[in-house]
Order: sequence, then structure tokens, then C-alpha cells
Amino acid sequence: MMNKSKKVDSLAQIYEKYKQDSGGGDKGTRHSYIDVYEHILAPYRWSANHFLEVGIYRGHSLGMFREYFADSVVTGVDIELSRIDLHLTKGCNILVGDATCTDTFKHVDVLDVVIDD
Repeated sequence: MMNKSKKVDSLAQIYEKYKQDSGGGDKGTRHSYIDVYEHILAPYRWSANHFLEVGIYRGHSLGMFREYFADSVVTGVDIELSRIDLHLTKGCNILVGDATCTDTFKHVDVLDVVIDD
């Protein structure tokens, strides 16, 4: 549960730590997803128990979502482990496997929010 007395950053503010020009994620660049994600995800920020991102590449956006969904279990899935920066994904669960295969998710509980962009 969110501590209402604590200031929390918007997704756009969190994104600034992970943005493309610093070698980070691409969610706020040519994709321009940050504002859309903020609008769609805000109602789930403090109520979601489990967040999943499909296709995490190096992990920049997964780190961003881990910070945004601070009270949630955050999981990322990607088919290639070697490119994932484990420093960026600290505190996240990482699944290595094909997101189109149900076996990849056999140990995942109920998901509240899933992003596959």
C-alpha cells in the first residue's frame, strides 16, 4: 500500500532515469509510450500485485516499471538472457523463454498487468 505522505514520481519522471540517450529504454523516444502508459497504468499502480513485461531486451524499461509498480511483483520475459543487464533488473523476476509458449509461464501466478509492445 502506498505511503500517502511520501512523494512519488510519475512514470515520465522515472523514465528520465532510463531513457534512450543514456543507453536506456526506448519507451519515451520514437515509441512515445510514456504518456499513454501513464494514463492506462495509473489506476493499477498501487493495486496491481503482479506486473509482466514481455520482451525486456536489456531491462531498462523493466527497471522503470519496477520503480513505478513499487508494491508489485515485477516480472520480465525474454527469449535471450545474455543481453539482459541484471543491474537494471535488480528486484525483478526474469523468465527466459518464448513468450508464445505456455510452458514459459507455468510458474507465474495471476497477472494484473501485462505489457507486450
